[in-house]
Amino acid sequence: MKKLLLLCGFLLLGAATNHSHAQLYCTNQTNAPVWIAIAYNYIDWTPGMGDVKDTWVTESWLYIEPGDSAVLSSHMGYDRELGSKTNFFYHAFQDVPGGRTWEGIRKFMLDTTPPNPRKKGEFDLRISRAHKEAIRAKNPSYKWHLFKAGTLGTKQSHIIVLRQNDINDTIGGVDDISRDTKKYHETRSVVPEEK
Repeated sequence: MKKLLLLCGFLLLGAATNHSHAQLYCTNQTNAPVWIAIAYNYIDWTPGMGDVKDTWVTESWLYIEPGDSAVLSSHMGYDRELGSKTNFFYHAFQDVPGGRTWEGIRKFMLDTTPPNPRKKGEFDLRISRAHKEAIRAKNPSYKWHLFKAGTLGTKQSHIIVLRQNDINDTIGGVDDISRDTKKYHETRSVVPEEK
């Protein structure tokens, strides 16, 4: 009986904590507005769907004024209703003369149609299978863009801070990527997990 009560307690705890509370944020600490897109590994856990669908998704474009912050993803990790989102990457640019671009070594598809209108706090477009060349056949405005590492497998809340002097990811093999990713995460602010 004691074991049964203990098992029921663990099951109830698991059911109550299946929602992920981690979020991904971005803060623009530059002197110009920034357009940002994200890419992430997405797994659809919808019951009754048969095989689990594992794909890469991009969401674009979100407009962030200088000094402002925005939520890039309302959840990271596993969520029963929303699926699983992990391994976030981002591509950002300043649409001003002399503006810079934040990019890295991972390629994903984005729509090259200029972002408009400036909707605060909303992405305009979601592309599933953004890692596949075949989606361009039906969408000629989709092009490859380079994305910078954001959160690699982390399940805690995270803030991507865009600064004018940030260094873009480099191509130098697996050892360089691991070292650069570690250095990248050491220089980023992280929102502490709620206790």
